[in-house]
Amino acid sequence: MSALLPQWKEYTVTLETLSPLHIGATRDVFTSIENSIVRLQNQAIVPSTTLKGAWRNQIERFLIGEYFDASKKEWRKAGVQPCIPGRASDDEKRILNDKQWVEAKKRVEIREYREYKEPCTYNKYGDPICPACYLLGAQTLLGFVRVPFLKLAEGQGRTDEELYSLRIDRETETGVEGANRSWYVVNEKIKFVGTLQVLQRDDLRHWTLGQARNLGARGKVDRWLDDPAWSAQTIYEKLIKGCLENIQVIGGFRSKDCGKVKITVTEK
Repeated sequence: MSALLPQWKEYTVTLETLSPLHIGATRDVFTSIENSIVRLQNQAIVPSTTLKGAWRNQIERFLIGEYFDASKKEWRKAGVQPCIPGRASDDEKRILNDKQWVEAKKRVEIREYREYKEPCTYNKYGDPICPACYLLGAQTLLGFVRVPFLKLAEGQGRTDEELYSLRIDRETETGVEGANRSWYVVNEKIKFVGTLQVLQRDDLRHWTLGQARNLGARGKVDRWLDDPAWSAQTIYEKLIKGCLENIQVIGGFRSKDCGKVKITVTEK
């Protein structure tokens, strides 16, 4: 029976604040883009959604920087092109699908998504899964990692402060009535810790980290793993540890110099 249980490997993820980190509201905890830190039962934590979003962004930046030839507008290797996660808007679909329109348009206000492909989904025959979605999941298809909540480390003193913002009317150069609002930040030099789980092997589903998955009639969906240069160790070094430790800013209020962090990943 134990042979059918998934085999996971655990890593300790430590996040240290290098500048004040904005605390989001207690409502809509998992939906607000500015909720880099939330309170659950009056305990400050970094939600897994914050870490996952920043991680995905870093994986995308790595793949584009490593494999996209901007001068030729083409990918140097097949299958590594990251997707636009979630459902594309009508304008995005137009950009992605209507090649004639893309070639004809010259307006700079509409972005050309040459660096991205359509959202990864295993519901379409022949549709490959990108490396980011391989790890983090795509369109109800589970990935290879469980992203942790990062909890406040023991031994920390007072962690947060209440600050105030006042909007200034540019015409009168005076404060706008009723525009004084408070916002909370976690102090710098505070550490948060969590346990990242990475699936190594699942014999029941025939999944092994570093190997392409075969989804029955859908066939192999992880084409980038046809490249022998990719292995479980390479995935860990480049996409897991490498990308996580390259995250430098998370959350909102970045114009106020919030969100600078240092992340380290160590094997347990």
